[in-house]
Amino acid sequence: MLFTIENFLTTAEVAEIARIIKHGRFVDGAATGSTQKQKKNNLELEVGIQYAEVVEIYEKALDRSKKFSIRILPRYRTNPIINRYDAGMHYVEHIDLPVQGNVTQVRPDARRNNGRTP
Repeated sequence: MLFTIENFLTTAEVAEIARIIKHGRFVDGAATGSTQKQKKNNLELEVGIQYAEVVEIYEKALDRSKKFSIRILPRYRTNPIINRYDAGMHYVEHIDLPVQGNVTQVRPDARRNNGRTP
């Protein structure tokens, strides 16, 4: 079931993320999906300082969202992939894997247990 979280990010958070992404380095998106360019041709924010800053803002927003916390009780959360599509880029209709690429997999230092035992 899909649901919408209105005002998930504050105006200040959106502006900060836009500023960070504007100066971030984007790399070929094939690392987290099909390497066939006819299926996926996009860019993804490189995992580094700017990526960590965006993820921190995103995590704080998730943590404070009552709507998220009462509907979703994940054992672990993975980090988002931040995509960019320039002119002529695309990603055709597809089904995502639950975890993609090496950099977004659940790492021991980044997983959240939420009081549950694995």
